[in-house]
Amino acid sequence: MYSRCGDINSSLATFENLKVKYVVSGTTIIMVLASGNQALQAMRRAYGLKSRAEAYCCLVDILGCGKLVEEAIRVVNQMPPEECDGAVLGDLLGACKLYLLE
Repeated sequence: MYSRCGDINSSLATFENLKVKYVVSGTTIIMVLASGNQALQAMRRAYGLKSRAEAYCCLVDILGCGKLVEEAIRVVNQMPPEECDGAVLGDLLGACKLYLLE
C-alpha cells in the first residue's frame, strides 16, 4: 500500500518489520526501487527526454532509501557530469553515511 503512494520509507519499514518475509513482499520492494530507474529510461526512449539533475537526484534518493547504495553510486558514476550537482551528491553522501557506516 505504501509503495503505491510512493512512500518508500514506510514501504521499507513495513517490509523490515515483517516477522515472515514472503517472496511477494520482497518482489514488491524490488519493483518499487527499480521503477525509478525504469522511469528515467522510459522517458529517454519514448520521448527522447534527457534526464536532468532533478531526476537523477530523485533516483539516487530512492536507491539510498532502499539501502542500495552501490546502485546509487553506479547511477552517479554513469550520469552525465554536467547533471551531477550538489543535490545529487548530497543524497548519495547521505545514503553512504546511513548505510555504509552501520
